[in-house]
Amino acid sequence: MPPEVLKYLPGTRKDFAQNHPLLIYSTKNLFIHAKKAAASRADVLQNEQDILQRVIGRWVQIYRILGPYEPECPPKDTTILHVAAAANLVDVVESVLFNGEGVRRKDGNGNTAFHLAARHGHITVAKVLRGKGADCEAKNENGTTPLIEAARFGQLGFIEWLLHEGVELERTWDGSESALQAASLGGHQSVVEILLGAGAQANVRGGKYGNALQAAAYRGHTETVRMLLDAGADVNAQGGEYGNALQAAAAIYGGYTEIVRMLLDAGADVNAQGGQYGNTLQAATFTGNTEIVRMLLDASADVNAQGGQYGNALQAATFTGNTEIVRMLLDASADVNAQGGQYGNALQAAAHGGHTETVQMLLDAGADVNAQGGQYGNALQAATHGGQYGNALQAATHGGHTETVRMLLDAGADVNAQGGQYGNALQAAAYGGRTEIVWMLLDACADVNAQGGEHGNALQAAAFRGNTEIVRMLLDAGADVNAQGAQYSNALQAAAAVYRGQTEILRMLLDAGADINAQGGQYGNALQAAAAIYGGHTETVRMLLDAGADVNAQGGEYGNALEAAAFRGNTEIVRMLLDAGADVNAQGGQYGNALQASAFRGDTEAVRILLDAGADVNAQGGQYGNALQAAAFRGNTEAVRILLDAGADVNAQGGECGSPLLAAVHEGHSDQVQMLLHASADVLIADELDRTPLHIAASKDMLDLLNGFPLLVSAINNRDKLLQTPLHLAISLGYVEFAVKLLELGANPSLPDGYGRNILDWVLGNERLMHQIQNHCPPIVVTPHDIQDLTVRQSILQISDTLLRCKLSSPWPLLQQLGRYLLFLDDVDNAHAIFQLALSQGSFVRTGIYKTTCNLCTVAITGSRFVCRICAHVDLCSSCVQKYPYHSRLHPNQVHKTFEVLHAPDNESRLTSSESGQLSYFLSNLAHELSAPNTHRTEVEPSNDSLSRPVLRTTALISRANLGLATIFCTIFFGLSAILLRYWYF
Repeated sequence: MPPEVLKYLPGTRKDFAQNHPLLIYSTKNLFIHAKKAAASRADVLQNEQDILQRVIGRWVQIYRILGPYEPECPPKDTTILHVAAAANLVDVVESVLFNGEGVRRKDGNGNTAFHLAARHGHITVAKVLRGKGADCEAKNENGTTPLIEAARFGQLGFIEWLLHEGVELERTWDGSESALQAASLGGHQSVVEILLGAGAQANVRGGKYGNALQAAAYRGHTETVRMLLDAGADVNAQGGEYGNALQAAAAIYGGYTEIVRMLLDAGADVNAQGGQYGNTLQAATFTGNTEIVRMLLDASADVNAQGGQYGNALQAATFTGNTEIVRMLLDASADVNAQGGQYGNALQAAAHGGHTETVQMLLDAGADVNAQGGQYGNALQAATHGGQYGNALQAATHGGHTETVRMLLDAGADVNAQGGQYGNALQAAAYGGRTEIVWMLLDACADVNAQGGEHGNALQAAAFRGNTEIVRMLLDAGADVNAQGAQYSNALQAAAAVYRGQTEILRMLLDAGADINAQGGQYGNALQAAAAIYGGHTETVRMLLDAGADVNAQGGEYGNALEAAAFRGNTEIVRMLLDAGADVNAQGGQYGNALQASAFRGDTEAVRILLDAGADVNAQGGQYGNALQAAAFRGNTEAVRILLDAGADVNAQGGECGSPLLAAVHEGHSDQVQMLLHASADVLIADELDRTPLHIAASKDMLDLLNGFPLLVSAINNRDKLLQTPLHLAISLGYVEFAVKLLELGANPSLPDGYGRNILDWVLGNERLMHQIQNHCPPIVVTPHDIQDLTVRQSILQISDTLLRCKLSSPWPLLQQLGRYLLFLDDVDNAHAIFQLALSQGSFVRTGIYKTTCNLCTVAITGSRFVCRICAHVDLCSSCVQKYPYHSRLHPNQVHKTFEVLHAPDNESRLTSSESGQLSYFLSNLAHELSAPNTHRTEVEPSNDSLSRPVLRTTALISRANLGLATIFCTIFFGLSAILLRYWYF
């Protein structure tokens, strides 16, 4: 099958499976036929390995399209060797490993061929692999070794062979699953027995279930639980998803009564805290295990113990509506008004689910009908809709539980109680379209204009949801048609923002006196909201224009209605707005003007319409500086061509990427790169950090661009503001093939970067990489550490000077590098402060190229960020940090040290121009004073570390918590001042 066909598979998977059954069969039964063909493939294997690897690559690609969620689906980077090891094709393994290369190569999940042999129990293949140098204790991305892999799949013979070969058992906790836990989870008793006999520790901690006993209890493996207890497993060991083994056994629907009894008899603490449900009683009540609940209460479980998702056992039981368990808990003296958990209290949980019998039981037991708190705020709001509601009435209202709402009102629920997602019960009912409940609440004197909640008021909620009848009811009840607040600011904008178009509601609101040009909200005004709808709703736009909407009103996300329509590709609306007098060159919004917005979207018809209407093709502003850069960034070939033909400046600078060529290279759009180069784009134009297109290509491993566009090589030895050449970027990020190509093209390998390191320094400890590099460059020597240390100190001064002298659109990259340099010098306090400062400097623009993403999962990092203190460019999220040491792409032969930084981006923090000027003034004076004779030196105390550098006697930079702009200014001033003081003499 030709490769171009592959891209059409995902959208037609079902049809393809019906029309090409042979491909489906051959893809999923490759191993069977490969084994049968063993006798006739020897010559092919020796001579056609490259072709076979391409075939395997195609097979992987097809399988990942046809069956991406099947357990047998091979991961990316699967090789012939991986396939052969999994299929027990000994002759293929021997042929592929004829010269011994590739035996430790990992697939996309970090598995070596040895892992796959272990998974399937193929001892002969494993022996061949080991003879060729396979690592028997290699870890994949999850920290799983071949021993753990074999234990998980119950491969007893393979495990016996591994142990005979001297493979180490896990004896201490390292955060990952142990072989014993893997075997216990699978209930492989014989494997558990042999591992315990070989010295496996029953109480080794780690993995999803914390320990082997919890894993066995969770899966209901009674005999395995007994074996582990006999082997000395700690029945109260803490950790894992369920906190302890007892909770794990009780947390399964149906429950494992025998295991619960066994654990209690072994001394399990019935009130142990921790895990998803906080305690075992809450777990059992949530899953409805009546017999286990009775056992736990008989064992003196604390019926009012707090913690876990539902706060207490009673709330968990009322959430599910299990009246028998609720009665048991109340009889055991459960506190009916206990606060906490997701729903705040038991009544709100029951109201959310519409469990009327349970609600009545709780009210009879003295539940406070107006208790506030939790996800729903109060019971009435929970009953009204069933979202995040403030109280039981709001919860019942949102859920549409009419009978529950009536019960709560009869019991004295406050109809106007505030709180929760929807602010009050009336807004919850209006949003949910609960007409009957809206009548009930209005009859109960609900305040029709009460403010608060996600939609500001009930009228705006109903307008947004398009419920005409409820809008009419609310207006008749005196709702303020121009009340302001929430996302859309007013009901008119909320109605206009709905994609299907609420023309009847819009007319009702206008007839009721709605201000057609009211400002505020996400879209600034109703006209922009209507223009911004995906697909467009021309009737709504026409109605608003006929009603006198200002076609050039400014504000909102897109600046004006024309830019909104252009961004959404609503060409008919673009024409309507232009015919109504819209300013084609109006500035504002995220994209600066309508032409840039349409170029970013790639809507060629809209681009032509705007150009024909007189749009300035070189207008500056917006996220991408100009329309050509926006089109190049998005890879919109036809839009790029139209703009160039219209006279767009191919070398216009500015915007997020710096130039159109830089934008195209950033995203790897080779067609746009070719077009721009053909139009005489300057390959030496750099961004504000002096990074050329070749720097960008090197940082993203875009080898195809390097091979396809030799003009880029003009900047091969150019340095950016951090003294990095393209070669430094490629090698420090592990892109060896790209680095080798640069060396072949004449890159200078001896140039030092900001760390004082040449490329050989970056690959120390990795013999394979060192060998490859040394084969392609003249002899170079390793840079002494003291030289690296001195260079880093000089780099710190250089960055500080740049921050003083240059006006950058975002100093974030320089602050990031400053933090990394400080980590290199083990200055942890100032490094942490600098990383925190970087968050206030515009690093998180909405679609910015400077956002911090995890090197493994590529997701934008929030919360905790882990920076490697050794590697130049490694950032990890909290979920991937455990995988880091084992990942094949990120320097697997290097010992890594990660540094945790709280990473909570704040889009609103910016220094004003006046404050920035003051900052520059003070730092300039500081630098002048430090360079003058007899400058007062900072008091230092001796250090015993290898750097032998002074340690500053000063407090670390103050926290950013609750700081205003003035405090941010002071923080930056004192932070950079301390750095300059600290390193000026070194």
